[in-house]
Amino acid sequence: MSKRLQFVHIGMPKCASTYLQNVWHLDQQYQLVNLNTLMEQARKLAPVQAPGDFQPVPIALPLSKPDFLIGSSEGFSWAYTNQPKLQESIWNLHKVSAQLLSQAALTDTILIMVRSPISYMRSLHEQTIKEGGYGSFATFFQEQRKLIEATVDLKSILFAYQEHFENVVVLNAEELRNSPTDFWKKYQQHLDVSPPLNGIEQVEKDSFSANSSLKSKLYPLALLNRHYNVLTKHLDELDSYRQRMEQEYTTLRSPYPNLSRWINRRLAEFSSEADLAALLEQLGLSGQGADDFQRISIDSEMQRFISDRFLEPLSQQGTVEEHSLASMHEELANR
Repeated sequence: MSKRLQFVHIGMPKCASTYLQNVWHLDQQYQLVNLNTLMEQARKLAPVQAPGDFQPVPIALPLSKPDFLIGSSEGFSWAYTNQPKLQESIWNLHKVSAQLLSQAALTDTILIMVRSPISYMRSLHEQTIKEGGYGSFATFFQEQRKLIEATVDLKSILFAYQEHFENVVVLNAEELRNSPTDFWKKYQQHLDVSPPLNGIEQVEKDSFSANSSLKSKLYPLALLNRHYNVLTKHLDELDSYRQRMEQEYTTLRSPYPNLSRWINRRLAEFSSEADLAALLEQLGLSGQGADDFQRISIDSEMQRFISDRFLEPLSQQGTVEEHSLASMHEELANR
């Protein structure tokens, strides 16, 4: 294969993707190739077509010659948030993405980032709230179970990519946070690139982290999302309004959910907790409480699934320390 990119990073979601993309973008040795059109092609094909002889969309490569030309999009490894009917297709997305990337002849190396499955599920639930959802973790677990299963099924993901690529590297995002020296040493060893030291330095100077955890602000955001969902539902049920002013209704309704999602999210991200509490009081919004809302509890069937389909194949990669694997097993057993 003619290796035009050093590697392609495909996720997994909620595993330091934004941080890594920022350091790569800011480092002079690196240049990121935009793979969004290829990713969107994979997402459109996954629900309707099995892997086959696809025609990948062309990818424009830069004329400049950086030391390390790479691609990155976690959209290859997940999709259909808050769309339960489509989430079964994520297993096919892994196969379609692997085949499209292979047929595009961009690289022979794939980077997959992972993390503890419990912290991953917590972040995945948070992302559904950031994207306009408002259900508790218990509701999320019940309604979007396939989203969790399909994105922690490392066994299936590895099978899909190892069929097409010589070098599939799995690294631990929690090691990046807790032991960065060890992480970057493995990164250099397995990907044959230098760490983006200049990019790391620049990112660390900036205290703002895009798409960072909302922590205690997550529940207020869920309440705001629920409030807008109620308004939208009532708007949709105003038959007389829709019949008499159909064009206006269509104009208003189309961007309304997406607009409200971003308004609510930015309010949560940039408001103080005190200001958020005052806003919720003004709107008369209340609910079950933050502790119950975010409490993680999974059944024994999911525990076995994660153990067999995630932890076992992860242990066979040789890139995650034994103490990290043991911690993941213990955390899973306590849920």
